Amino acid sequence: MRRSAIWVQLQASTGGWSGHLVPGRSDRIQVRFPHGSGPTKLPLGEEVEVGFAQRGMVTAVQDRGRLFRVDRRREDALECTIELDHPDRLSRGVRGAVIDQRPNLRQWLRAEVGREETVIVPVTLPDAPPSAQRIVGRLLDGGAGGLGLSFPLVAEPRLCVAERLRAVVPLPGLKGAGEWVCEVRYRSLIESDEQHVRYGLQFVSDGVAVDPPGPQIESLWDCGACGTRGLLAGTHACCPACGAAKVGPYRNPSWRDLAIAAVHPMCGTERICARCGVAHSTEARFCGNCGGALAEPGPDQDAISPGR
Repeated sequence: MRRSAIWVQLQASTGGWSGHLVPGRSDRIQVRFPHGSGPTKLPLGEEVEVGFAQRGMVTAVQDRGRLFRVDRRREDALECTIELDHPDRLSRGVRGAVIDQRPNLRQWLRAEVGREETVIVPVTLPDAPPSAQRIVGRLLDGGAGGLGLSFPLVAEPRLCVAERLRAVVPLPGLKGAGEWVCEVRYRSLIESDEQHVRYGLQFVSDGVAVDPPGPQIESLWDCGACGTRGLLAGTHACCPACGAAKVGPYRNPSWRDLAIAAVHPMCGTERICARCGVAHSTEARFCGNCGGALAEPGPDQDAISPGR
């Protein structure tokens, strides 16, 4: 069986385990855990909490269930069958199409790496000694091999396959940075003027920020009614310039054109919508949430009735 891109977190009274969902549709799901991991000592029928995450999701889907079967026949992995209390939650929240308003982080980074000469990525190794917990590498595009990190041979962190790390990707226009959990898939030497080591990465929380929370990157849309460009697909349900409702298609932001609410010119705190209470900057004329007209900022704002 092949594994899917859906990450599963299993939690019981005696511990927690992480694995991948095995493709298939049923009230009972199969989860594959790496060799040496998994709920090997749980009795059948034990109640467990299950969390599902998929690339492009903002929050995980939660459910409860019972351990139905444990298959130890595979030498490289352990497969468990879990009977869910609410299998429809998984179908609606995970197995359907990923929300089109959230760009695929991996594809977005790969496209941007091709445009940038160097994207420096600080890497945090939580389990390493204090002197080796932080190292800086260079983000690479490996084509069909996906994203990777490059380190000079003399400074490489000597990561093992399947070892996890936190890759902090600097985002322009923001003092913080986006932080995602990655898993090392392979290690190889790069032929160049200097010997470098390349680590192939697999994003464990692709598109989902981990603690500390990073910014939420959004796709963009353009208003066909007034021509305003670069509106946020997740934040702006309506155009803040004319009040027209959001209409696709959406596009991914560029590396320099950072698409987060924290730095968008239409987002701020100066104008509050009297209809729904959402805040905007002084550049907005209509509410990006409900489409109502915004009052001029001032003490009499609440007395002005919004309209279209």
